[in-house]
Amino acid sequence: MFSFLSKMRWKKRRAIDFDIAERFYEHCSNEAKRLESELVEVLDGAQEPNSTTNQSTLERPLYKITEESFTASSRSVLEAHCFALAAAKGLSALYQTKVAPSWKGSLDHEFAKETAKNEVGPENMGHAPNPYPESGGHISYRADVLVGGKRSKQLELIRKYRKLNSDAERVSMLCLALGFVTRPDGFSVEVYEESMRQGNVVGYNLVGHREPEQSDLDEWSGDLVVGNSELVLRGLPAGVREQITASVGGINVFWPEFSQDYRFS
Repeated sequence: MFSFLSKMRWKKRRAIDFDIAERFYEHCSNEAKRLESELVEVLDGAQEPNSTTNQSTLERPLYKITEESFTASSRSVLEAHCFALAAAKGLSALYQTKVAPSWKGSLDHEFAKETAKNEVGPENMGHAPNPYPESGGHISYRADVLVGGKRSKQLELIRKYRKLNSDAERVSMLCLALGFVTRPDGFSVEVYEESMRQGNVVGYNLVGHREPEQSDLDEWSGDLVVGNSELVLRGLPAGVREQITASVGGINVFWPEFSQDYRFS
């Protein structure tokens, strides 16, 4: 009897997880649209007459998966960054709520699946083939791995922003992507050292940081981090910095309000 009730309770949780993840995804999409609208105003006000730099930034498409079975992403880089900011701040808030760790991990996983599904279509998301590349070894692929082992570009940006600890650091990375920051001041690059190797599986440990070169200044670099946001942003006009900071700081993170009306059981 106990086993049967346990299974029913588990199934109910999983069904609720899907619903909540979809609601959270929709919330992030709405917050991203609001943030994008505010940033467009900042970009329009900051660009010089006859300048096309910011306009090209607005229209630059998110990296497209061009293999035959994949549909190209319709999001621009700006849209992708806005969604990543809303998702990263929301997921950070999720882990600060009074919810059981199993719920948090499950919701995180389902949200990743929802994001990948909306990026390339449900028919193109899934686990990479051959999860047993070496005898005795196993790789557990995350939900953001698409068919053929390709990485979701949207979730790659979300991971980037989740590594940052404050709105000042997030604004720094966003301003780099928007072209407002062009110098390496305040950034650093993580340095890793190989710690283990088993067949094609290699492990690395973080051993320190180094000063970045100009070629390292790419928001898609997984090793580029913000070391000093004050240095990064000191060259921005005060008004631009304040507007972007206010917009990012105003993101509604969903979970505090949601958890007041919903009981996780």
